[in-house]
Amino acid sequence: MSAGCSSICGNFTTCSRSFAKEGQRSFGHSRSVRLLTKLFSLLWPSYSADIPLLVSWDRREHSCLPARFMTSSPSAQTGRPPVSATCTFEPAANPPLNPMHKANTINMRAPKERIFEAAANLELWPTFLPHYRYIHYFQRGSKRNVVKMAAYRDFIPIAWISEQIIDRDLCEVRFKHLTFWTKGMEVVWKFEQSERDTRVSIVHDLRFRIPALAFAAEPIIGGFLIDNIANKTLRCMKTYVEAR
Repeated sequence: MSAGCSSICGNFTTCSRSFAKEGQRSFGHSRSVRLLTKLFSLLWPSYSADIPLLVSWDRREHSCLPARFMTSSPSAQTGRPPVSATCTFEPAANPPLNPMHKANTINMRAPKERIFEAAANLELWPTFLPHYRYIHYFQRGSKRNVVKMAAYRDFIPIAWISEQIIDRDLCEVRFKHLTFWTKGMEVVWKFEQSERDTRVSIVHDLRFRIPALAFAAEPIIGGFLIDNIANKTLRCMKTYVEAR
């Protein structure tokens, strides 16, 4: 094994050890972490014995928002999270040096205001975005929402919890991921009107909170997940707004 691979494996082992104990106690049940640990053991079997199982396996899909994201709830008042709450790792102390940045763009022959309202109204997304399974609201307002968003990356089901900000002054729809592997990722929908059409962009920025795994953020989170889902979203929204 090369010195570079040895360094990566060493960093992964140290990182996984530090997160394992906390993850088993507070992260809840996560398929992605278990699969990642299994993948690492297959790629580098000599190191697998040093890598503890990060979290336990469970087939249930939790849908309860952690109390810390709620402005008012019995859990917030008692300081105890709900029984089925999904908890996450805390961000790493030292953020990665190379943040992930992705931008997906398309031109739509529709007024900017119509596209903006379609992007802002998450409740309608599953009706014209076939790759979205559902949107569940934890908090709802005219300018701010907290939602669980569930979609498919081809046949792979994924879900995340986001805060949505509807900024009509700047004509932007912004999201911040609150949980799971993309926690902290910021997403901005931008709309640029021209004489003939509207240029719509979805911009993703993420500083991956586990430094030893930051090298995988661009190809896996950016290339495999974001590019696929964002491009499908833009194409389907284009069809939807142009037909109205």
